[in-house]
Amino acid sequence: MKVFVTGAAGFIGTHLANELIAQGHTVVGFDNLSTGNPESL
Repeated sequence: MKVFVTGAAGFIGTHLANELIAQGHTVVGFDNLSTGNPESL
C-alpha cells in the first residue's frame, strides 16, 4: 500500500513512517520543517 505521511520529520511522523516501511508499505513523507528534523527524512 502507498501511504502519505504529513509531518514526517517530526517525532510521531518519523516513527509512523519507519513502522509503515518495516511493514512493507511504500511511504511518501511531507513536512514543512518548521519544527521537524530534516535528518529524519
